[in-house]
Amino acid sequence: MKKTMQAVQLVVRPDGFTPRTFAWEGERVRVISVESVETFGAERRYRVHTRRGRFELSLYTDVERWFIRRSPTRLGQALSRWQDTPRYALPAWRRRMRRERVRTSSGGSHADGFVVV
Repeated sequence: MKKTMQAVQLVVRPDGFTPRTFAWEGERVRVISVESVETFGAERRYRVHTRRGRFELSLYTDVERWFIRRSPTRLGQALSRWQDTPRYALPAWRRRMRRERVRTSSGGSHADGFVVV
């Protein structure tokens, strides 16, 4: 883990204690699970697992600000992606279907908006 101390915008779960999503490197990262919580005075440290790797987030309760204390290295990100791959492929009837958006346009033929798959 790389040690970085940067302020972060974070959304907490309805319980008001644990993080749900946060912004990192220009994108939203969803927290899959909270692995541990430690308290150091007015600081709470959350070690969280995401699809991008493991992070350590800090909440300073006296000023109500969130910080990223540690972020995953490139190797940690690659390992996280590798561990996240499914072990067995889902059968065809359980896979999610991509839904194409139906385009509406003025004029044209009666076949506008159909997608051939």
